[in-house]
Amino acid sequence: MEEKTIRFFKWETVLCAAFAPAAGSMLFVHPDMEYLGYIDY
Repeated sequence: MEEKTIRFFKWETVLCAAFAPAAGSMLFVHPDMEYLGYIDY
């Protein structure tokens, strides 16, 4: 299992590097109803 996890992080380096700040931003910026206004339907 550990080898499989390490292989995933090696193959998906960009995904993991993008996920870390995205997850961190979820702690500081709380979602609200204004986000629905950002989408141009």
